[in-house]
Amino acid sequence: MPRIQDAKTALDRCFLDLRGKIIEIAAHLDRIEGGRNADDIYIGDRRMHQVGRAIFLLDSDYLNKAERCQMAFSLPYKRKPITKPSIVRLWTEFEQWVDHSWDPLDEFSNVVVDLSDGTRWVATFFTYANIATLRKKLKADGEHLSGKYFCATDMILIDELSRESVTQVIEDMIRTDDLKTFFEEVSPDCEDIDYERTHL
Repeated sequence: MPRIQDAKTALDRCFLDLRGKIIEIAAHLDRIEGGRNADDIYIGDRRMHQVGRAIFLLDSDYLNKAERCQMAFSLPYKRKPITKPSIVRLWTEFEQWVDHSWDPLDEFSNVVVDLSDGTRWVATFFTYANIATLRKKLKADGEHLSGKYFCATDMILIDELSRESVTQVIEDMIRTDDLKTFFEEVSPDCEDIDYERTHL
């Protein structure tokens, strides 16, 4: 661990160099202020604002003055906007059912979504009404302690099962960065998922 130098020792070693550089800075400022249109330079030139900020930092109680002065002369950092992925392909199980006799307000369905970043995600969408229907079915069948509890992985609740509603939910979850939390990622190289399930 490097030793911390005594302040007086540091001053003894650098005083002459420090004095010379301060006088040099003062001489530079005298030349600028004595030139023509000096007021315009002080008002409109960004570099003079940087110099003024650095001088203020030197006379402040801040630590790490060298780092702060360097930042004063650095160009403003422009953060690149984060581009969120978009939906490339959406597969829904309920659109594969042939008879179309199911109730879009009372059903559950698997959903697979491919995003523009090359990833693939899966989840199961349950309508709110379907939770009550499932509870009655479990109670009648005696499963899950006769409907005392219900659990499902990657479970998303939705008001109705329609392509439009599912798309809106996914787009909102992409916007809020929730999709990768509540969906499960699968390999984009795997074949399209083909669930063989008879809807309720």
